[in-house]
Amino acid sequence: MKDPHNQTSWAPPIPTPDGSQRPNPGAYQSTQRAIDRSDFKNAPPIVRSARLLTVLGTAVAILTIMFGFVIAADRNSAQTAPAIIAVASLVLGVNVWLNIALTKGKRAAWTGQTVVSILTILISYRAVLLLLAHAYLLSQWFKPEVKEWFDVA
Repeated sequence: MKDPHNQTSWAPPIPTPDGSQRPNPGAYQSTQRAIDRSDFKNAPPIVRSARLLTVLGTAVAILTIMFGFVIAADRNSAQTAPAIIAVASLVLGVNVWLNIALTKGKRAAWTGQTVVSILTILISYRAVLLLLAHAYLLSQWFKPEVKEWFDVA
């Protein structure tokens, strides 16, 4: 008796270039291989590079927060200090979340990193190295192996 949940039982085999045939996965079975997201070493190189960018962004945000507290002590610059601290704290939070989510291959991290890279490119027109790093990251970000890591269709 055929298993009603096994979709391969009714699908014809698929011919291959060498003349052999392989089973058809059927309409409801994925042809994608399983991704082991438990080990970050399996991530594509560009994902590991994006994680490195988030670590560097975290360090810069922490330094910027410390700088904000230093200029808060100066009476002439005390008005701008809260804004600097608030923006740097927001960047710090986003970078910490992205660092964790990129490591785990979370689907939202793919979108989050895309948005962060686009915003960074738009904002950092004078910081050429940062601009080039995020431009390169975006050029690689839409490749199938990266989308596969994040399970993005």
